[in-house]
Amino acid sequence: MWWFYNSSPEPQASRTSADEEALADYIYSKVIYQAGVDFESKPMVIICASNLPDPIEVDYDRILSRILLKLDLFVESDYTVVLFAGGAKHNPGWSWMLRAYKSLSRKYKKNLKSLYIVQATTWARISFDFMNAIISPKFAKKIRYIHSLSELANFVPLTQIDIPPAVYEHNLKYEDKITLPSSVNYKENKRLMFGVPLEVLMGTEGENGLPRVVRDCVTYLRAEGLQVEGVFRRSPSSTLLRQAKEAYDRGNPINLSDYGVHTAAVLLKMFFNDLPVSIFPMQTYDVLKQIRGKQHYLGRIEFIRSSIFPLLSPASIILLQYVCSLLNEISKYKDINLMTAYNLAVMFAPNLVHSGNPMLDVSMCILSRNNENSGGGVGILMKLAIEQFDLMFEGYEPRDCVRDVSVENGTISMSSSMSGSIESSDTPISPSSPSSPPKYPSLRKVRSLAAVSNLIINGSGLDPFRVGAGVEISGVKVQGMVSRSQPVTPYSDIPGSPASMSSIEELRRAMPWAS
Repeated sequence: MWWFYNSSPEPQASRTSADEEALADYIYSKVIYQAGVDFESKPMVIICASNLPDPIEVDYDRILSRILLKLDLFVESDYTVVLFAGGAKHNPGWSWMLRAYKSLSRKYKKNLKSLYIVQATTWARISFDFMNAIISPKFAKKIRYIHSLSELANFVPLTQIDIPPAVYEHNLKYEDKITLPSSVNYKENKRLMFGVPLEVLMGTEGENGLPRVVRDCVTYLRAEGLQVEGVFRRSPSSTLLRQAKEAYDRGNPINLSDYGVHTAAVLLKMFFNDLPVSIFPMQTYDVLKQIRGKQHYLGRIEFIRSSIFPLLSPASIILLQYVCSLLNEISKYKDINLMTAYNLAVMFAPNLVHSGNPMLDVSMCILSRNNENSGGGVGILMKLAIEQFDLMFEGYEPRDCVRDVSVENGTISMSSSMSGSIESSDTPISPSSPSSPPKYPSLRKVRSLAAVSNLIINGSGLDPFRVGAGVEISGVKVQGMVSRSQPVTPYSDIPGSPASMSSIEELRRAMPWAS
């Protein structure tokens, strides 16, 4: 930490205001900070010995003065202090401990109702007991030594504390898993993040918003992980990973910067992997396999939007879109992080399926690096969603209903593709006259998402025009077939077509992926 190096060896005059500000920021975010209130609504102050710097690099008297300034904010009323003594790498000297203890004047001790010292070392406990016996036997009654975080949870609301990773790791010496008391209402699982159905976390239509762990991980990775080599590929410390996961399940506040990019990336994958119902359930496998039959990436996108997305729950689509946006951004730095769309799809796809048949799931996720027509449906979909994110999700709003639209005999017939969700209706269209071009419904957002399924040009045939999901006709989001009774139709008359295209034949040549 750069601001430590100009501390003790140099006179105070040589320290800059920037140095002092940086030191203050570190102390107030890592060494001493408030964590809400305790069970009796008293302010709860946290002190973390594990975050104390090396005393060779920084003068501990500077740290002590900052700690006292922080305590000044609470001493006018009752307050509680939790001191995490375990996991500390550096122990201050005996002389400094005595000096610090003497600095706690009556105003600090009077309203301090409880001091919980968590996992104190033998040296620290002997020091505290010795000073209390000599200086303040009355103060000693306010101290309680705590052996584990589970024990601490009986005295203070553990879920409110941002606990440093070093403390979690040290706690493993005393217990394998942190258990909260029933009084915390943990049995109702209101804070549980992992292994909970999406509809419970997000609501049936996604109205509850994104799960906290997903939002936190994506936000952190977008800020700090885009250029990190091997993101989503490298594994973090299993201990840190378990600690972070359990902290989210308890509802603890989490600062992911304490855990690192790779922990956040794996947490995100774990969230998907732990879902009771995967993003792509087994019932979608047969349709997913059909992606390989589409020879062009635009045809595949149209098929995914019109035939696969409608099979997924609204919450699944919202979540998939949110995460694919991050993966798309990461892939843009592939020359730095070495994570191409292919690599990201290979790492992420297996977390989106679990049918109970591992071999089947693997087959759905495989990808060929060189053969676009080889691979499983989920692997192909994920790679395409990362490479072509804008096209895949453009204008797609899962909460909007999708309608089948057809134009026959001068009318638009609309019916819901979701049974019972939209009433059928008819909208008349003005018939065309010999002196004016035919009037068709306004068609926008076509771009490359529209595809022709069949074009029959003869004296009495129809000209079906296939419209992909996400296209709007007369302001209505549609999927399905638009048919027009026109014996000869210049391409420029097809709704949404550029005037540069002059005929149906030219349309065929321009859209070779049309099925």
